[in-house]
Amino acid sequence: ATYSSAGSATPDILKRTLSTKFEIKNAEVECRAGTSARTEKEYRFYEQVAYMHAETEPYPLRCKIVLPDDRGGTGYPVGFYEIDIGRSFEVGKFERLQLGRGLVLKAVSAPAGMKAA
Repeated sequence: ATYSSAGSATPDILKRTLSTKFEIKNAEVECRAGTSARTEKEYRFYEQVAYMHAETEPYPLRCKIVLPDDRGGTGYPVGFYEIDIGRSFEVGKFERLQLGRGLVLKAVSAPAGMKAA
């Protein structure tokens, strides 16, 4: 079965996408802070480099994830993770599902064929 007329994503494809593994190789965090030009309010958020192991790619893809506020700027320890769906998404304006302010990850064992950190 497929979802809506917007695309042909099957539940299996959706499940594989949301269970993509992320590898943290370094616990270092970068702080981004400043003042919004639009609102003139100060902002601060923290980013950490991760490597996304996508099934469709032969090699991990380097990316930066925004850490959730409740981590207080503390990065994830070295290891393998997947998205904590229940804590990473929220219902926003007009009842639309959206990614929350930060990506919440949960630790998992290394995917088959990969060495655990």
